Amino acid sequence: MNSIQHEKPTSALGTLFKPQISSVMANMARDNAFRLDAGNYSPQAISTQQLLQRGKHKNKKLSDIGDVFGFGPFKRTYISDPEFGIPLLTSAEIMGINPHPKIMAKADLPKWSQYQVKKGWIAVSCSGTIGNVAIIPGKWDSWGMSQDAIRIVPEKPYQGLIYTFLRLPFIKHQIVGSKSGSVIDHIYADDLKRLDVPFPAQGVIDKLDCLISRVLHLREESDNFLSEANSFVTEFNGLAQFHKEDEKWFDTNKEVESVIVNSKDIILNNDSGSEYRLDAHFYNPMAQLAIENIKKAKTEVKTIEDVTERVFLVPRFKRNYVDEKYGHPFLSGKNIIQTRPTNLKYLSKSETKNLELYYLEKKWTLITCSGTIGRTCFVWENYENYTATQHILRVVADDAQIDPGYLYAFLSSQYGKLQVLRYSHGSVIDEITGKQIGKVFIPLLSKEGQKQIGDLVRSAYEKRAEAIRLEDEAQEILMKALT
Repeated sequence: MNSIQHEKPTSALGTLFKPQISSVMANMARDNAFRLDAGNYSPQAISTQQLLQRGKHKNKKLSDIGDVFGFGPFKRTYISDPEFGIPLLTSAEIMGINPHPKIMAKADLPKWSQYQVKKGWIAVSCSGTIGNVAIIPGKWDSWGMSQDAIRIVPEKPYQGLIYTFLRLPFIKHQIVGSKSGSVIDHIYADDLKRLDVPFPAQGVIDKLDCLISRVLHLREESDNFLSEANSFVTEFNGLAQFHKEDEKWFDTNKEVESVIVNSKDIILNNDSGSEYRLDAHFYNPMAQLAIENIKKAKTEVKTIEDVTERVFLVPRFKRNYVDEKYGHPFLSGKNIIQTRPTNLKYLSKSETKNLELYYLEKKWTLITCSGTIGRTCFVWENYENYTATQHILRVVADDAQIDPGYLYAFLSSQYGKLQVLRYSHGSVIDEITGKQIGKVFIPLLSKEGQKQIGDLVRSAYEKRAEAIRLEDEAQEILMKALT
């Protein structure tokens, strides 16, 4: 049978690198929409195809066991009132733990309902960063999703099989290999429809479906626990719920968002450890209202500085990234809000001086402090002994003063976030410092109340860890069945 073969370069460039050469059968090109770009026939892609073809199991096309579809770009208008729109997830947000997507107006998009997703559907990022796979939880049911994610509606009982199969590293490599685009990488629904999915024994299929259903349930429980902890922070401290409509502006029509500040307030803010802040953002009405309500709380009020051992950043350091087997996991600010880190980098163990100084420890709260500010994460059954970028603040609770889980719950609540964000500064890239975080006000519950909230946080993170473990178990079961 005819074959397509990469020729070995004869130019001087051939001495600078070792080219990857592979022979491709003509029928493989035919089955791959006659694609002739080399990336589609990388050695890894070919070995994947060979593994699936020589397996003892029957293969089916993905399109035979699920409805696979996507959309082209569509015009949308974003609004602030959710009553007149639906949340629209981006391809990055589908990997997030608790995304807060923009609201897409229904009025300007007559067919808006076709962009809605349902619980149990599978989403695959298809533009920019390709191949990330997520399963839609109940909270996102009837939310919208942008054209940058392909939808898969699995037939029963193939949800677990499809989700686990698409997450296998060598299958992701195959998906990425089918990308196209001169500037921004893309894949299309047809690229996924052509994937060969091996069919293990029915018992394995049922086991995968059970495991992935459990994964989805655990993540939903985790989200519910954190929402409950957030509610308890305001309820137990007697803090009022407040909304955007409660803002108090000098111009009541809000044609110009302006506030009046007494010079005495500027001086008092400096006395409390801040700077002489003259930027209007520092005095925004929502943050002022949060502080006002906290000072009226029925519990004792302290600052983060009072209840922590330290709030600190690690210094900038030289980074040498290496393959996983030679390195130590390194978290970016984006990674700490994902269900599990994607595109994780690894620091060289041999080339990074004093690597142990950058390790994260259990019970710490992490806060992003550069660029996108205020993202939070609790180190519990997840990132112990990982390293992380200097753009993440480490908040170390004083256990004698405060429950670390309660500290995290407050800083991730609306009352905590509004105070953190008001300290942002920078002409191009927003920044906050550890010293500024130390000046955030926090109401202190009784030890019992703190523990109740802290236990919810810890249970939520333990459920997330169990979900990741079950995903890994599902991959092991599928790989064992295939090999």
